[in-house]
Amino acid sequence: MRGGDLCQRCHLDPRARVLPVEVADGPWVFRCVRTLALVLRHPNSTARRVLDPIRHGPVLGFLGTLVLPLWLLVLAIQGWSWATADLAVPEIRAPSSASHVLGAPVAKALSLYFLLLVPLLLLALYLIAGNLGHMALALTGGARRSIGATMRATGYALAPLVLVAAALECLLRIFALNPDIWGLALALAGIFSLVRLGLALARTHDTSIIRGILCALVPLVFVLSMVTCRAALELPRLPFSAAVELSPYAPFVIPP
Repeated sequence: MRGGDLCQRCHLDPRARVLPVEVADGPWVFRCVRTLALVLRHPNSTARRVLDPIRHGPVLGFLGTLVLPLWLLVLAIQGWSWATADLAVPEIRAPSSASHVLGAPVAKALSLYFLLLVPLLLLALYLIAGNLGHMALALTGGARRSIGATMRATGYALAPLVLVAAALECLLRIFALNPDIWGLALALAGIFSLVRLGLALARTHDTSIIRGILCALVPLVFVLSMVTCRAALELPRLPFSAAVELSPYAPFVIPP
C-alpha cells in the first residue's frame, strides 16, 4: 500500500516503505537503533509504510532488544546479591507500597515472579495493547486496516515508553530510585507516547489525529497501569504521596 508521503523513487523501492528492522540489511543492533530514531523523529511516515501481510516477528524482536538487556542486567545484579548475602542476618528494609495490602512475603514473592516473567509480559503487552487500540478504533467509526496493522503501529509507537519503563525499573531495583522521580519520568514518557501512538494509529488507519489520540488512550492506560502495578511491588511509597507510618512494634523484616 502506497502512502501519501512517498515519492516515486521510494514507491518503487519496497525497502523504503518499511522500518530497518523489517529489512535484512546490516547488523541487527544498528537496525534497531535506526528504527528507534525513525519512530521518534518521523511517526507519521513510519506508520504509513505498512506492507501486508504484517510481520510481527521484527516488532517483537525490536521490543525485546530494547528491554531484555536491562532485564538480564537486573537478574545478574540481584542474583549476585542473593548469592553473596549473609543468610544469618535478615535484611531490614522499607516495605513496598504493595506490601501494606498484600503483606511483605507475598509482595516480595510477586516481585520476583514478575521479574522472571518479563519476556512473557512483553509479549502480552504487545498483544493486549494492540487489540485494545484496534477495539477502540472499531467502536469509534471502524478500522480501515487489519488488527495486525494496529498491533504493529502500537508496538513501534510504544517502544520509547517500554524502554523508559525498563530503565526506570532497573534503577528502582538496583539503586532504589526516588518514587517522585520515577513517577515524573513515567508521566512525561506517557504524555510523549500518547502523541506518538495517536499519530501512528491515525496514519495507519487514515483517520483524524484527534480520533487517533483518543483511541490511543485505551492501550496507553493499560500499559501505564501494568507498569505501575509492577513498580508498586518495589516502590516504598506511591509517587507524590506521604509514606505510610508503621508501628514500631511490627517492623517489616524481609529475609534475603
